[in-house]
Amino acid sequence: MGKEKITNDRGKTENNWNIGIITAYILIEHIFKLYARVQLKGDAMTRYEHVQPGILLRWIFVLTIIFVVALMIAYEPHPITLVVLILLVVFLFLFHCLKVEITESQIRVSFGPGLVKKQFSLSEITDARSVRNHWYYGWGIRKIPGGWMYNVSGLHAVEIRMTNGCLFRIGTDEPEKLLASIKQAMPSSSP
Repeated sequence: MGKEKITNDRGKTENNWNIGIITAYILIEHIFKLYARVQLKGDAMTRYEHVQPGILLRWIFVLTIIFVVALMIAYEPHPITLVVLILLVVFLFLFHCLKVEITESQIRVSFGPGLVKKQFSLSEITDARSVRNHWYYGWGIRKIPGGWMYNVSGLHAVEIRMTNGCLFRIGTDEPEKLLASIKQAMPSSSP
């Protein structure tokens, strides 16, 4: 018995999806790395800069996109399916990584290409500390007890308290470096 090809109801041959998934992920990973290299050109006043990739988030989006495309191939494409596919690709592009930058006067947090971002004035930060997020806080921009969280991966974060009492958590895979950079940049720590 030879290897038989399986065809769907529209006469198209089904391929090995595992190879397609891995190839698509590797291609997207290389595109994001290239994009991050181009985007990481900081100015002369930058004290700290780090990009945290959202690896698991990328996998979730890529696998979901592949699943939606497979549904569109197997069945008659529906306009809602196309809208869902477009939204998934847009969200993948917007939230594939988290960039944190500390300059002379502020902390800048941006997702992906920088369309979704937040800035914090260093003069308005009263305290900073390393924290561990609960797993159920999730990823992305989230309302959490007492404030807001910006995160793409993992459970580690640096929590900053503002003069108005608001709390913000910035997710990071290097909490010690980020915390030290914030404390060093805060005006109260200047000689």
